[in-house]
Amino acid sequence: MSLLDWRFIKPLLKFVPLNASVSVGDDLTTALEKLQGQINALSYETTQAVLTAPTASISSTEAIVLQSLIPAGFLNVGSTYVVKAFGQYTHQWWTSSTNHLRLRIGNNGDKTDVLAVMLSPISNYYQNTNTAFMVEFYLTVQSTGTNGQAIAVAKLSSNGTGGITRGAGDVLAPSDNYPSSIVVDSTMDNYLSFTAQCGSSINNMVFYYGTIEQTKH
Repeated sequence: MSLLDWRFIKPLLKFVPLNASVSVGDDLTTALEKLQGQINALSYETTQAVLTAPTASISSTEAIVLQSLIPAGFLNVGSTYVVKAFGQYTHQWWTSSTNHLRLRIGNNGDKTDVLAVMLSPISNYYQNTNTAFMVEFYLTVQSTGTNGQAIAVAKLSSNGTGGITRGAGDVLAPSDNYPSSIVVDSTMDNYLSFTAQCGSSINNMVFYYGTIEQTKH
């Protein structure tokens, strides 16, 4: 890199936190490529998706509740995505049901994408109508590239007995193990999706509020 080029690049380093450092030995093209991902991230809106109307009733088929498209190059080390949603669950008393709340990420934008983390609360035999619950997911990028990695955890809070869980309280995922990393290709577009599924066709859930947000780093 020429002295003139370096004088142009160096001031930018005060405003753009780099994952891959730019050095005086880089040519101008390489230096700008290293800056691009961070510049993209800094210009990316914090709120990625908002649930603006109640979802349709979700039963035994996995359905997307919230989804955000993350363009190629926008995933950076330390990028953290937070998904929150509020819903109500109706359970018929004569069944026991294992429900599934999933966070997926991948290139397809459907249930074939990589499972980042899953909550599987079990509801019991008590009949319950419109029991309120809230679910939270946290996904953090650990490394980037074609074989980049991310890690995710989840939390479910529920009211009442016989709703989406066997009792009131919190459910965490993973429940007993340290969360495992998943592979994410940050060089391609990725969909971050929150999906829901009841364990029985006679039970259902509806979501009324939800957001996907990216925290600044």
